[in-house]
Amino acid sequence: MLFRSLVATEILDEWLLPVASPAFLAAHPQLRSAADLRPELLLHDSSAWDGAGPCEEWAHWLRQAGVELPGLEQGHHFNLSLLAQGAALAGQGIAMGRAALVLDELAAGRLVVPFGPPVRSRASYHFVSPMQRTARTENVLAWLTAQAARFRVQRDALLRSEEHTSELQSH
Repeated sequence: MLFRSLVATEILDEWLLPVASPAFLAAHPQLRSAADLRPELLLHDSSAWDGAGPCEEWAHWLRQAGVELPGLEQGHHFNLSLLAQGAALAGQGIAMGRAALVLDELAAGRLVVPFGPPVRSRASYHFVSPMQRTARTENVLAWLTAQAARFRVQRDALLRSEEHTSELQSH
């Protein structure tokens, strides 16, 4: 079997955080904490990964945040996370952002984190290669690992600042 000769090496973990446009939050000042969320305001990636349920990321984040929100399926559903992110940018609701995909938007202020905490996703990014790697494959893996390490430094600094900002906003 071909799959037995492959190995998956995790190169980057993923973190989930709610994201919305500043205009959306200005139009919904009642959203001061995760407890204030309503299902119809949520933007979902209905196919976060193969086998994930349509509300998987929001359900996971809410569990970790200690918030119970029945009726998650009432939110708007998209078949791609970038579409949910685009809807958040357009002020249509709050998306569950994946840090790797929303970092630039957060840094530019086009999206903000209304409340935390950032939550480690059940998904992560892997490099899949043959078990017997060639020198070229090792070079690619080394480059990807270095890029992921640089990204992780930027991401973690931004997540710390966003977490601090959302703590201030909720008080």
